[in-house]
Amino acid sequence: MIQLRLRNLKNQGNPRDYEIRIDDFVVVRRTSDLSQFHLFKKSLTQSSNEVSFIIYKGKSRKYDKYVLERNVNGSPDPNMTSQEYIKHKIAEALEKDRQGAELSKLKQKTKSQKAKISMLKDRVKELESKNKGDLTALLQLASGYLSPSEETKPEEQLNGISNDDLVKMISHYRAKYGEQVFGQSLGVALQLAEHPKLIEPVKKFMNEQIEEDEKS
Repeated sequence: MIQLRLRNLKNQGNPRDYEIRIDDFVVVRRTSDLSQFHLFKKSLTQSSNEVSFIIYKGKSRKYDKYVLERNVNGSPDPNMTSQEYIKHKIAEALEKDRQGAELSKLKQKTKSQKAKISMLKDRVKELESKNKGDLTALLQLASGYLSPSEETKPEEQLNGISNDDLVKMISHYRAKYGEQVFGQSLGVALQLAEHPKLIEPVKKFMNEQIEEDEKS
């Protein structure tokens, strides 16, 4: 945790000097170089009782002190030597640092994904707005297939699909999803056809939303 705190302060542009002592003997002199942090391990012996981590406040001599003491009664193994126990506790602290760093990366990744999803949502709304005119025309065309006038009769086939089948298909989905949802879907589809580069990102966004809905 101490090393993670020092690293976070450095990443924030506020590096702090630190010093490490074993039984009040300085083994890592005051420095801000985190690559020297682990050097104190070489000075641990069986008679070592505590490790002190000194974190200085700015360039002054004021500091915060964190002490890791040997406690035989609280150690996992009563037969563990001072050096082994301290190394064990250091390993635990380093593991917590690693887990904390991974959690921080995961939070950052989640934040980035949420930002992308929000951007895609805004883009879809923009596409729907821009395509409002085309959507109206398309709905009018669909209405023409459903109830064609004498002046404008559709062709017998569209892309190999007969008019009867096309009418049934449009009627089915309009009834199933409702006029508003059906119209919005057609509008988005038209806009995606005009901007094919957006197809894959939108598909990915849709799949993520479907997975979230299935989990909830």
